[in-house]
Amino acid sequence: MRNGGFSGAPNRQWQVTGVTPTSITDHGLNYKCYDITSSLNIVVVGPQGIYNAAELADMELMMEFMILAGGGGGGSSNNYQAAGGGGAPGGIKFGVAALTIGAYPIVVGAAGAGGTTGFNNGSNGGDSSAFGITA
Repeated sequence: MRNGGFSGAPNRQWQVTGVTPTSITDHGLNYKCYDITSSLNIVVVGPQGIYNAAELADMELMMEFMILAGGGGGGSSNNYQAAGGGGAPGGIKFGVAALTIGAYPIVVGAAGAGGTTGFNNGSNGGDSSAFGITA
């Protein structure tokens, strides 16, 4: 997410609360990256003290996202006579979301359990979702 100011007010930045960001600068642009590994709510807070409520209601924060579903569990073996297969990665969705001020639930899907004895398949991983998008 690019965390820039607005024209005439470069120090008034949007904020996302509920998770701690890592700051990155690339080609002179400042970004905040959020690595979310468990389900939670994030809250988008607009620039404070320079806009009234009606103006803030019409503004959006553009956030790039990548959503990964939980991966599938690996298969089991039969009394050590054959190896079980590895689990598959979870699905992925990426894009840009236009966020307004408010709370957004983030769901992180769990990894699937591995198979038990006797050539059993592992189970599917859980869905992950954010901003109304599910992987």
